[in-house]
Amino acid sequence: MNKWLDISIEIKKKDLDKACDISHMAIPYGFQVEDYSDLEEVVLEMTKMNLIDTELKMMDKTICFIHIYILESQNPLEEISFLKERFLNEGIENSIKISNICEQDWENEWKKFYYPIEIGKNIVICPSWESYQNKNNKIIVTLDPGMAFGTGGHETTRLCIEAFEGYIQRDKTRFLDIGTGSGILAITSKKLGAKDVFGVDIDQNSIKVSKENANINNIDDIKFIKGNLIDNINSLFDVICANIVADIIIDIIPNLYEILSENGLFICSGIIENRKDDVVQFLKLNGFIPISFLEEKGWVCITSQKKI
Repeated sequence: MNKWLDISIEIKKKDLDKACDISHMAIPYGFQVEDYSDLEEVVLEMTKMNLIDTELKMMDKTICFIHIYILESQNPLEEISFLKERFLNEGIENSIKISNICEQDWENEWKKFYYPIEIGKNIVICPSWESYQNKNNKIIVTLDPGMAFGTGGHETTRLCIEAFEGYIQRDKTRFLDIGTGSGILAITSKKLGAKDVFGVDIDQNSIKVSKENANINNIDDIKFIKGNLIDNINSLFDVICANIVADIIIDIIPNLYEILSENGLFICSGIIENRKDDVVQFLKLNGFIPISFLEEKGWVCITSQKKI
């Protein structure tokens, strides 16, 4: 029998709208919000009486809770790491709890939901504790993601890899992964033959995990940098990937033109379907031509080219 889990997210009231947008990206089919900030006013207006329970009156009105319900079999910890990374990038203070899984057990619980995944034409993402019978000579990327986002199980990650797989030229392509997480995109690009690869992330744990995963794959020349998106980047790239939320993608687009080579590509994922037009419009306003779209389960990945 399938078991439902409750992912409970505590955030500040001021961050509720943005946190809801991010939560909707993780679980597009809905969630529940606990917001007591205007409870007394709403009840008084509806009933003309003060009927609020004393315990509810004592609730901290500056705090809200978002409840996401997910089947245990649907890899809830992938969604948690997704939420943590996105909240961190947006500066949203949060506390995430999940029923039936203790926080100290999260790292081990990953292994219940993580298995080899075939992506695109030639890529297989395989956990370090699993084996894969490579009968068709595919490129194997071995990962031990811990709590960093990026196992290949999430649609946004898979779409990104499918989008750039055909654009990597062996020993030529210079590749930048913005918001590298587990390092999955950077490592995959290197396995495909990219010449110079950089990965940047605001989270120090992600940088640590990325370096460890590069070592697992016997790769020692990816430059993983801790920083706020592209603040510490001054190289020129042929392909830039960003698997992050639409608002951050829009924020960084104006800064990407100058660090892309002639006819360079910007591949962005993590975009929920109803934000697709916003991102496309901003790309066009900043010198990019959208050339292809990949979509899956309400997620969109956009490949655009620098306009000369």
